[in-house]
Amino acid sequence: MTNDEKFLYMSIYKYIEENQKNSLNEKDIILINTIEEDSIEFMQKIGIRSNLKGYKYLKESIYLELLSDTKYNIKEYNTLIKAIAEENNTGKLNIERSMRYAIEVLKNSRDYNELNEVIGKKIFSKYEIPSNLEFVFSAAEKIRYSKSRRNTFRN
Repeated sequence: MTNDEKFLYMSIYKYIEENQKNSLNEKDIILINTIEEDSIEFMQKIGIRSNLKGYKYLKESIYLELLSDTKYNIKEYNTLIKAIAEENNTGKLNIERSMRYAIEVLKNSRDYNELNEVIGKKIFSKYEIPSNLEFVFSAAEKIRYSKSRRNTFRN
């Protein structure tokens, strides 16, 4: 197992239920790696600056949302934000504020029509930006759609 795979293993390890931790195998780690890569690729494509704290939290939120499509159950948290806050030893408000700021910086640095085109939905407008969760769910939906399209072309 490479260092990157160990990092990904630890990444999922902190979010899944206790009874599932022993069932992780090489195939699962490859799936987890793909989910992580898809999240990073989307964040780079849309143009969120990686030096912002909100980048990490948005990426983790998208990752967790996509992870919900797998056989693994995320530990019971009230929200994705609470899960990320607990795992990063910070408060929900800090997470939400950092995510919001990253989305605002993104909106101010790119044309809203271009952002809507990349994300595949009209969630940005001239004067409004999407909520954190609206952004996360739209991003996850875009990644899911892209992956299903890629899988269609492979067959």
